[in-house]
Amino acid sequence: MKRRKKKPYFESWYFREQAGDFTCAFTVLIDYDEEGRMTGHLDVAIPDGQRHLDYAHPVNMNLRGSLFLVLDKNVFTEACIHLDIDEPDLTIKGDIYFDRDFGGCRVGLRRNIWAMEQVLSGELTVNGREISFDGGKGYLEETRGLASAAPADTFRTQCNWFGDRSFRILCGADGDRCFAVIDQDGYPIRLAWWKGAKLEYLTRAGFRMRQRSYVLECWRSEETCESCLDQTVRYRLTCKGDVLFDEISTRAGYTCDINSFES
Repeated sequence: MKRRKKKPYFESWYFREQAGDFTCAFTVLIDYDEEGRMTGHLDVAIPDGQRHLDYAHPVNMNLRGSLFLVLDKNVFTEACIHLDIDEPDLTIKGDIYFDRDFGGCRVGLRRNIWAMEQVLSGELTVNGREISFDGGKGYLEETRGLASAAPADTFRTQCNWFGDRSFRILCGADGDRCFAVIDQDGYPIRLAWWKGAKLEYLTRAGFRMRQRSYVLECWRSEETCESCLDQTVRYRLTCKGDVLFDEISTRAGYTCDINSFES
């Protein structure tokens, strides 16, 4: 009997780490072909630029609720990452540890936020520069699905802002399933598709989400490039016309993939 081939499949994890004036991001992608064979890829984003690395023999030892990935000498888990990259124009060595998680939620069938805010420790040497991550902040997200599936409209924005008040926000969407997690001075506000939240518009420069009397708006500064790690983003939340907050973060992130919405 001829063995039935599987459909191409992918699993991806996005790590964003911030310490002082330094922000870096690592995207691990595991591809499976029709025979179940794996290939691994690592996208590295640092202030100096971005690099894409391919690995022919990745190791995926994930179990339910845990993460263990190996790409050559690099190890990624839910508790820490170990990096040993030695390329002609990119050298990164060291470890970052995740002390605890802040929040986490599922966003549709394909996306899962593992940690909204992790407290970091450890150190990396990046192109000769030593960077301490003690007291830094981290974010971890997972995406998976069929490689041949039609992509849905997705976006993600996040920021941690501390001035006279403490302000934290994480928003995202996967198709019609949108959500927002807002924490201001320790007071949480949650918007989500299961509570009736809907995206009224979505562009690569911003969005508007409405849930009954709440309206959340976001604008990415035109002076900030889409691929920048640290972006200038304005967030405004109103309730029955009253402004609950209207803040600008210069260390935010905003990414958007649009298919049905007009950009």
